[in-house]
Amino acid sequence: MKTTIFLFTITLIIFSLAGCTRNTARTNRSEKPKVTFEKLAGQFQQPDRIYAPFTFWFWDTPLDNPETRQRMLTMAQTMMQQNLNPGYAHGRMCMSGMPDLPLDQWLSGYWFAAFTPILNAAKSKDYYFAYCDEYWWPTGRAAGRVLKNNPDLWAVSLSWQTIDLAGGERVSVPESFFAVAARLAGERSLEKLKNARSQSQALAAKESLEVVPHVSARIESGTLQVIGAGRSFAWQAPGQGNWRIYVFNRYYHPGADGGRLNYLDPRVAPAFINYAHQPYLEKFGSPLGNRIPGVFTDHEGDYGYKLAWSQHLKEFYKAKYGEGIEAQLPLLIDIDEEGKYARTRWRWFDAVSDIYSGFFKNTNRWLAEQGMYCISNLWEENLMWQAGAVGDFFKLQRVFSMPGTDCLGLSILNVHDFKETQSVCEFEGRRMQSEIMGAAGWPSFTPVTIKQAANAAVTWGISHVVPHGIFTTRKLSGNPWIPDWFAENPMWPYLHLWTTFVQRGSYINSHGRSAADVLLLSPMESVWEQCGPGVFDPAYKGRVPGPAVQPLQTEKDIEQTMEKLKERSAWWTPPVMEKWFSDRVRKINNIYSRAMADLTAGRIEYLVADRYYMNQMQLKNGKLTRGSFSFKTVIIPPMTLMSLDVAEKIAAFADSGGCVYYLGELPEGSCENGMNDTKMIGLMEYIRQLPGVKFCSNGLLPEIQDGVPGLRAHIQFLSGSFPMLQQHRRIDGRDFFWLVNNTGDTRECALQLTDLAGRLSLWDCESGQIYELAYKQTERGIEVKLPFEGYQAFWLVVDPEKDGIEYNPMPENDLEKVLNIDGVWTVKIDTTVQPDMEFPYKSADMYTNGEGVKHSLGYWDAWNMQSFSGYVDYYSTFELKKVKDKMVLDLGTVWHMAQVWINGQEAGRRLWPPYRFDITGIVREGRNDLKIRVGNLISNSYGQPKESGLIGPVVVYQ
Repeated sequence: MKTTIFLFTITLIIFSLAGCTRNTARTNRSEKPKVTFEKLAGQFQQPDRIYAPFTFWFWDTPLDNPETRQRMLTMAQTMMQQNLNPGYAHGRMCMSGMPDLPLDQWLSGYWFAAFTPILNAAKSKDYYFAYCDEYWWPTGRAAGRVLKNNPDLWAVSLSWQTIDLAGGERVSVPESFFAVAARLAGERSLEKLKNARSQSQALAAKESLEVVPHVSARIESGTLQVIGAGRSFAWQAPGQGNWRIYVFNRYYHPGADGGRLNYLDPRVAPAFINYAHQPYLEKFGSPLGNRIPGVFTDHEGDYGYKLAWSQHLKEFYKAKYGEGIEAQLPLLIDIDEEGKYARTRWRWFDAVSDIYSGFFKNTNRWLAEQGMYCISNLWEENLMWQAGAVGDFFKLQRVFSMPGTDCLGLSILNVHDFKETQSVCEFEGRRMQSEIMGAAGWPSFTPVTIKQAANAAVTWGISHVVPHGIFTTRKLSGNPWIPDWFAENPMWPYLHLWTTFVQRGSYINSHGRSAADVLLLSPMESVWEQCGPGVFDPAYKGRVPGPAVQPLQTEKDIEQTMEKLKERSAWWTPPVMEKWFSDRVRKINNIYSRAMADLTAGRIEYLVADRYYMNQMQLKNGKLTRGSFSFKTVIIPPMTLMSLDVAEKIAAFADSGGCVYYLGELPEGSCENGMNDTKMIGLMEYIRQLPGVKFCSNGLLPEIQDGVPGLRAHIQFLSGSFPMLQQHRRIDGRDFFWLVNNTGDTRECALQLTDLAGRLSLWDCESGQIYELAYKQTERGIEVKLPFEGYQAFWLVVDPEKDGIEYNPMPENDLEKVLNIDGVWTVKIDTTVQPDMEFPYKSADMYTNGEGVKHSLGYWDAWNMQSFSGYVDYYSTFELKKVKDKMVLDLGTVWHMAQVWINGQEAGRRLWPPYRFDITGIVREGRNDLKIRVGNLISNSYGQPKESGLIGPVVVYQ
């Protein structure tokens, strides 16, 4: 009773605060604002730092020491010096064996004593600082405080056992939460079921399973009935046929991401808001968004474990579908003769997703009232993980004001994990977040890979980049989530080159909309239909360690110690949810994923739509339209289940001349009626006969290469084709093309921008400059010749207007070589500029004395410096007989970053190829003194050496 009153009071407080702040909270920064072309161009050089990267900052150390808090303030200031927002403070355990941040210090006076000076420092310099809404993860627990004060909110799942019996037979039904009976379909004998059960028991013994796997049977859905609940009772089967009893009981198990809460209970959200967000409001006042722009939600997905349950789910299901959920649950684990199981599975996932998304919806609503955005970070890696942990991925993403993705390692280089989230952001007019490159590993974390990652991030529509991450504890050895992005890394003094590049790319991505005209359908409903007993059966364990079926938890199970938190955390075990699913589901997932890859490789502009967005589409002039979006082509991956309204819309679209390409089986079942729906079968048969509909047995890429209707890139190669990454946006009536060469090779190509006319310019995110380009206007569109340096990316902009801002001329690249600077160089190591590393290298005296060492250009390992991480200075001189208006110094091959001085004046810094420097106005006729500082990678000092050194050739051009 106390818990109910307490939560009701919290709810009243929350909604009272929401009402008070509605008129004062400013618009949150997750929305894509309208902008004029002139303003966009005017701010391109220096956009608001809300578009610069926000670090994921791990507060993994005790905060009660004032020296620690001062060091953290210095860390934040150091981040801002590299144009990196201090980002999101995330309270968490230490992963390198040092003392953890104590649970009771999270959101304590110590927390805010560290947080407030950093917030003030960020604001004073026009940077941003915010927070992650949880200690460790997943979100909702508030460092255990929600459960501690509300012990009836533990997660609950349902297990079951089955009893097979003949008609007329009487059995004793064990104690249960509830029990359901159904008549078995067909002629399968009880003896065969008994033999199958024996085989299942043998499998459990062989694989050491704690629970005997479910033995499948076929039932008659019309006979499903709840036969009792509670204590054991006797039940006699009706006389006709054989019967099966399903005895359901509740148990406890952490969810797919380690969550211990029942996220299907609507009381979780107000309790969590009270413990995780209210302290910030009390500390900083309303609206919080005036100082703290938003919140990072580190929660990949965790609606509950397996067959998750709550009393609210029962009530919600009854209200939404008009039938009790208990009698339908056997259809989640067995198939019925009539095919109604498909409808039941769809309804279960739909209802669970409604309730689960409600938790985040309430949090987002509260934050929105404070003028703050809320970031999602859901599992997106495959359809199986989405179904097993998230439910309806699209529905969940829609409730977040800033949908996002969790992107570790180098997965950002692959389109798959981003396209669905990008689609939600485009349809909803919101910015998109991605947490990138965590745990990439020392050898994979290089200036080139972070540039490739940034190039790809902009391609996928990301407009809020969160590097993973920076640890407050600077002991990195032993930490599995390395490298991080801080000052020990030799690339750190050059990182502003990357952060500013990202800032400008994100700025453009935060405006306008995708010019996609192809729509790929999500097959998630078919995955739900194919969810067999493995998805719900506790016999098949998942990510979280511990017994498969655990007793229901109570108040006595609440123990708020760090040891218990570590014991119950799941970060050390890999997810295995895909193993719960059938080969048929994996095939759907693979073909769907390949479709994304094929469309991206073919540079086709496309978005992904679920049922929600398809229902919002209107058929106009042979295209599917939604607001300013217009689609001429629909791609259907293999599907077994689809809603009738979507099927009818696709049929009407194809009938009006729209292009439809399907990649496998077409559905025979509907969400409304289940499998073998004659109306769905008829619609699909009708669609197959239409002239614009084609089955693509080998995927989409061959069709794209053949130039089939409706699958044509907006930019065509006239010559010099290469695997270019591309994104096409429309902003204020202009066309913006993001073009990327993500290889290290130089490319020369000629392009045609089909059906476009107007002035052409290049917006360079590295320099912030806008250059007018020479081009040829033809009846087919714009033709332009473009060179691409290795790893180069830029916006190519078509402006149909004749007036606007003045443009700078594009720099010429046809320079002539004047001389090679070869021979012997003087090499020195300046000890005053080296990074403060965990394992500092003790340089030989000959490199640190005033004279240095004479070397030809080459790799440092030849100098016995394999474990050196830091900077080496090269000195030489060169003579110029004549200085022209344009002078360039090219360093050739450098591992991995370079800074140049000529005659004592800095000529620039480069963090990735090409290592080319404009030295116009710095060089002079006669003798010139040259100094080049080269930095390598932090991995060398951790025993994982990579190439290091200035390799050259060093050449002067004019």
